[in-house]
Amino acid sequence: MSTPRWVLIPNAAEMLGYSRVAIEHKIKNGTWSEGRIWRKARDVRIFISLEEVACKQLLAMAPCTEPQTITVQLNRHESIHETVTPLISPVAQARRKKVNLWFIPTSWNSKWANIQRRAKIRPRRPYQTRHTYACWCLVTRGNLAFIAKQMGHKDFTMPVQVYAKWMDDESPSELQHI
Repeated sequence: MSTPRWVLIPNAAEMLGYSRVAIEHKIKNGTWSEGRIWRKARDVRIFISLEEVACKQLLAMAPCTEPQTITVQLNRHESIHETVTPLISPVAQARRKKVNLWFIPTSWNSKWANIQRRAKIRPRRPYQTRHTYACWCLVTRGNLAFIAKQMGHKDFTMPVQVYAKWMDDESPSELQHI
């Protein structure tokens, strides 16, 4: 399930971490431009673009980060040097003074463990989130071919075999959806 691009001010406040008053202030004083970051609907409600605000916040953090030269391995024998400015770095959220400039493959393990602990759920592998996604899509009557493609399957036979037990054979309300 994707996050909607345009949301009302109360939803934007919850998702972006701003108060409702702060958002209204940014609109009123022109910090956020109309048409790009916010829009007024015909019924006078104001909608906020989550993508634009998120990109603006990432770009605002860029001057704080020094450009880094990295080595990119093209294959086993070739590599090139690239200069990049990381927008998302462990430095931005570090609790310790000495941290890596880049996320490393094992950093996900500690993040995943913290997410589970804070959500008060039993430990499970991140791979299991694929099954949660598929089940949620099926519950909301998602298109089986689309779900299979999202999960990287070549056709929908695999999801049918795995998730058939969650699908109703004959639901009385099925005719209403046709």
